[in-house]
Amino acid sequence: MRNPSAYSLLYGGLLACFSLSAHAVSQIAAAGYTDLDGNFVRENVTADAEPSPPGTPFDRSVVAVQAGDPNGAFYYSASADIGLLELKVFGQIDNTAQDAKANGEIGVLSARAELDDVISLHSDLATPYEVTFELQVDGILSIVGGSANGFASINFGPTSGADAFDSSFYSSDGAFSDTLSVTKTFTGNVDADIGALLSFTIFAVDPNAIITGALNNTATLNLILPQGVEIAASESGTFGVPIQPVPLPAVLPLFLTGAAVTLAGGFRRKSLAPTNRSAA
Repeated sequence: MRNPSAYSLLYGGLLACFSLSAHAVSQIAAAGYTDLDGNFVRENVTADAEPSPPGTPFDRSVVAVQAGDPNGAFYYSASADIGLLELKVFGQIDNTAQDAKANGEIGVLSARAELDDVISLHSDLATPYEVTFELQVDGILSIVGGSANGFASINFGPTSGADAFDSSFYSSDGAFSDTLSVTKTFTGNVDADIGALLSFTIFAVDPNAIITGALNNTATLNLILPQGVEIAASESGTFGVPIQPVPLPAVLPLFLTGAAVTLAGGFRRKSLAPTNRSAA
């Protein structure tokens, strides 16, 4: 069998490249799958993205997926919230009393959440200024008896130039806390790409082992702006601004009730009206 650890690094690198190559499209996405028999055929595939179709206005500020049973053989969940600036990912395989499972290339379970946007910065400063973009990742991993890792990356930079990025792998048992950080220097008003990705992948599970990755303690995004600089707008229209469900107007039930009464009354008057027939 090929070395799962080597492929986990390759997988994470590919995810990082994907996040950087796709950052120009404003989107939030969550997805996951399993390949429990290791035959390279993804099973239990779920995905959710906003906006749909791409390039249209955002209707939601959060997307989420989940599959499996928390008390069963597998379970995963993922969510991306551009309004609250949070990413959450969880994955687990319970291999109790079963044969070993492995797929070093694509993993036997994977879940990911990501967001990308373009923000417009307005500056009152006459000199260049620095803006820092951070992702705070907190989680708990239990990977004794197998191979798995978490991965996080961020990218940030002017739309007219190259992005800077930061990324980390997480593969040690226990709780962890990490901060990814990118600082860019801008001058005047500018549009900037901003993106983040969080994932957890299980590559191999020994018999009678349980592998868990709880990166759903919330990975929080933070944009640090100097005084005199503010976010004027975002391409998605939702960066840091949760979209609330449209409430049912309070007068709508009364309107519908009144309309029903009016229609019923009209029908009753029509049925009671005398019939005018011509004499035979």
